[in-house]
Amino acid sequence: MYCFISSLVRVGIERSRLLVRRSWVACTREWQNLKERQRTQELRLAKLLVWRGGLEKSPILKIFALTLMVCTVYFVMKLAPVQASAYQFDDAVRDEVLLAGGRRSSDDAIKGSLVERAVMLGLPVERSDIKITRPNSSYIIVEVNYEVTLEFIGGYTYQSIFSPKHRSRLTF
Repeated sequence: MYCFISSLVRVGIERSRLLVRRSWVACTREWQNLKERQRTQELRLAKLLVWRGGLEKSPILKIFALTLMVCTVYFVMKLAPVQASAYQFDDAVRDEVLLAGGRRSSDDAIKGSLVERAVMLGLPVERSDIKITRPNSSYIIVEVNYEVTLEFIGGYTYQSIFSPKHRSRLTF
């Protein structure tokens, strides 16, 4: 006896038509096996969805994520002003080197100008941190080495070391 089943089976990849030349008992047994496999896949999917939904509803993960976000914002708010000041001071050193090439500034005048700019930016730069060299009569090199210490909650400290170095051609 021919058994023709022309319904689509919603079991993963097994979406096809069944055309089987078997007895009625074999067709019903195969149909029951397909239905059982479909039920087990639905149960697996339901368990997976319940597991994921359980994670989203967990208050511990929300607290952890919020704490992580607050810590990140705190560290960025402590580090960002120092980095911005360091970049501005780096620009000031570059500008001073470029201007020193054309106006015959003395080393003391350059150091004084850079220390004054560092004080305005709130950076701990002293005259001894600034090194000015003129390897030959056509170049000037200004190098500044300084470090900024940041203090965080709990007594933790972070030392950020900066060393801008710029070189320019003397035009006089």
